[in-house]
Amino acid sequence: GLLQTTKLTKEKRKPTTNQHKSNMAPKLINKMMTKINKKMEKKSKKTAQKDKQDKLTLSPATTPSTSEVEPPFYIGQDEETIRDGTAAAFYCFHPSAGTPANEPKDGMEANPPTWPNDDTNVVKIVSPNQTDELETLKAFQDPSTTAPMVTTTVDINTKKVIKRESGAPVTTFRPQETHFSERRTAIMFREGTYTDFELQIGYYVQAMGVGKSAKHVVFEGKKHGIYCPAYNKDQSTLLTEKWWMSVGSSLDTFWRSAENFTNNTDSGLTWAVSQAAPLRRIQAQNGIQLSDGGYSSGGHLANARINGGKLSFGSQQQFCCRNVSLPSPSQGQNDDAPELANWSTVFVNCDNAPTTPSEKVTNHRATVVVEKPFIAMDEDNQTFNLHVPQPRTGAIGADLDGEFDEIRSFDRVYVAKAKVADYGAMDYDVARKVNKALAQGKDVVLSPGMYYLTETIVIPSPDQVLLGIGMATLVAPTDGTPCVQVAPFTPGVRIAGITFEASRLNENHTGVASFLEWGQEGMSSKDTGLETNPGVMSDVFCRVGGSSLDRGISTDVMIRIHSGNVLGDNLWLWRADHMALRKNSPGVKDEQPNFPRLDYHQTTLGEAPVKTGLQVFGDNVAMHGLAVEHCTQDQVQWYGENGQVWFYQCELPYDVTQDFADQGYLGFRVAPSVQNMQLGGAGVYSNFRDHDVNCPTAMMHPHATNPEQVTNLFTKFLDNIGLIQAVVTNGNQTFGGPAEPNSSDPSRYSPGDENKKDDIYVPPCALPPINSENKTGTEQRAVVPALDRSARSFALIQSLALM
Repeated sequence: GLLQTTKLTKEKRKPTTNQHKSNMAPKLINKMMTKINKKMEKKSKKTAQKDKQDKLTLSPATTPSTSEVEPPFYIGQDEETIRDGTAAAFYCFHPSAGTPANEPKDGMEANPPTWPNDDTNVVKIVSPNQTDELETLKAFQDPSTTAPMVTTTVDINTKKVIKRESGAPVTTFRPQETHFSERRTAIMFREGTYTDFELQIGYYVQAMGVGKSAKHVVFEGKKHGIYCPAYNKDQSTLLTEKWWMSVGSSLDTFWRSAENFTNNTDSGLTWAVSQAAPLRRIQAQNGIQLSDGGYSSGGHLANARINGGKLSFGSQQQFCCRNVSLPSPSQGQNDDAPELANWSTVFVNCDNAPTTPSEKVTNHRATVVVEKPFIAMDEDNQTFNLHVPQPRTGAIGADLDGEFDEIRSFDRVYVAKAKVADYGAMDYDVARKVNKALAQGKDVVLSPGMYYLTETIVIPSPDQVLLGIGMATLVAPTDGTPCVQVAPFTPGVRIAGITFEASRLNENHTGVASFLEWGQEGMSSKDTGLETNPGVMSDVFCRVGGSSLDRGISTDVMIRIHSGNVLGDNLWLWRADHMALRKNSPGVKDEQPNFPRLDYHQTTLGEAPVKTGLQVFGDNVAMHGLAVEHCTQDQVQWYGENGQVWFYQCELPYDVTQDFADQGYLGFRVAPSVQNMQLGGAGVYSNFRDHDVNCPTAMMHPHATNPEQVTNLFTKFLDNIGLIQAVVTNGNQTFGGPAEPNSSDPSRYSPGDENKKDDIYVPPCALPPINSENKTGTEQRAVVPALDRSARSFALIQSLALM
């Protein structure tokens, strides 16, 4: 429910397995639970009959030779596991499935739990007085090097290099070795003050204060504390005409996080990142710098208080701030006013947020906000509690003290591990163990690791928490079933801190393959959820491609939401635009970049396919911070009523042909039947690298001229070729655009801008709309005749209303 007047303690939390079920639909849930229990009982019997040499153990005689595996790809340098990139079979040289290791207990769980600590999955717990231990944390930083500064001058019009000059040596971090890695790390900082300490937060690392309040873990002094600078700062680019110098880059600074501490360092808090790198539950005494000289492409700051200094966005293209308390005018707002992101800055429920310039700033007041669950140590400084912040109505600014958090003892929290401790091998039985714990009514914390799932994790009860730490990653089952299924009629479920990753799907899989299904397909009209207790996704990231060396991995849709009253708070749904190079594989020549100026393999058409990032069928679904990129069809499809998206960032796929535009695919689509859907601070960008693609419009919203539903939409030409001709269509006419090449400013549209340019008008579309009665998403597309490019856009606008 909403704010409670008393804090719940672990004694007040009842540990019964039926504690959450009072509001559930009994028949449906009982049927689901019976099925789960029977499945677990069957597996348990098999487990009891097996010894440690189970069926996954391969004898030397049955171990595949390199000639049988074309090509053989090692999952990790230190793993004795080989992935067959052709058949996606897994060969494990140690037993794991069916082993009792880390089995959920029938009663209370151990508190403190046994955290993983091996070569790839690590939880470190440190205190301010542990000088030697703090020094060992440097092993979790990205690699660094010292090299001469090289400045490249580029002609902005021709994009040709004019000259290169070398300068004095500089020390910089280089991420190539860690960018795609299986190492996952959570670093927990106990309460206290850390003086003259600094730690660069690299790939797949989470820095966590484990105090009850952000005020209880403090970094101070002349060093940075927790920070994330730009990479490759020995490389700078000087653009002619603009005369702007870019030093290093943060465009690929993904997959890391920091939360629950105070920065009181002399230099302030530096966090120069892009997507999937949230900063939460932070107090900054001397400002926050969200860039570090090089390009950066957006991020998420939530539940933060800035007591002094400036919030500087610098080179950020766009950024989302939610419940951030900025300095008031009496504290120097005029001098310390935020330096806004270049194209769009969205403030949701922020205190003292700027309002101008109106085309770059979007302000919104959300009715209900919910903070991410977090882990804190109890007063004994040994045992742990799970803090579950309760929904707040109309709350403005930060909540760092958590006065109304529900506090759940780790006695009732199952800590999952990706590996079998006895053998050091992947635990392919882990999904069953997680399901068993969830069926017991427990919450689940996924410790750092890569979890290769063989079945779906089902969340059966309201208010349960599935929390990942250390960038825990769930790799999808190969049969197309989701990694996680939230049962229908289960309000208040929290999923947070989890990355979902694709696998190669079996050829005979049926249905819509996805990573996360919230609710049940076809039940959106009944499963309305609760406004006072919404389901929440916080820091949920999806990727299809990237780290996997198998470029045939795929899914159909990354996330599908069928239930009502679900909140999303910082989602990045990414079809990879770049992937790890195939190197260090026995018998296989090291792969070279297909675009040599870059350090990775650039995704090309047919690799890592995924049709759509997000489908929303439920009503009253809201997103505060959403990014969807590079899918091969519509990036987002929205069918639910009373939806909201505040901050949307989208790159269309780089590798598609003109067929992408001819089929009418878009960066964001609101179904024509939808009567009310608010979309604000939304940008769609083009970087058509391989083909000259001409898109008629970036977005579709049936009420594009209604200022109550649409504000601050824009498109941007990033690079290469092709064009987006308009910002948005309502199915009958387009508004805004085109996004001009080499322009530093986006093409913008808000209702009221209609008379600022000559828009493209077309007759009303009389073709049948999408089937909205049952919200199945059945697509009926118009056949677009072959036209010359100038005429094609007019015909496509008419066809867009079909979808």
